[in-house]
Amino acid sequence: MLALHHLAVKTRNLIKSEVFYAQMLGLPLLKRHDDARGPRSIWLGLGNSGAFLAVERADDLGAPTRLDDAAGWHCVALTMEVSARADWIAKLEAGGHPIFHQTP
Repeated sequence: MLALHHLAVKTRNLIKSEVFYAQMLGLPLLKRHDDARGPRSIWLGLGNSGAFLAVERADDLGAPTRLDDAAGWHCVALTMEVSARADWIAKLEAGGHPIFHQTP
């Protein structure tokens, strides 16, 4: 049987990313990994499946090259109760994260 183990995303600012994923979205912090240069990655839980989100330090700080219509990962969607949607939208927007698109 195949199952999701983890997703990984690179970031230019690991601290800001942790604030967003852990504090804003409430994903539980599972582990921190450091190397000789400091924080290297954080792992955040993704529900009861055991899967996690690995947020990793980007060493190349050049501009991202992915275009929206390019092949590759396009979206990662999190599930929520429909009744909680308005509260999540308000929380994200109040935290400076405007909603650009949502699905029913």
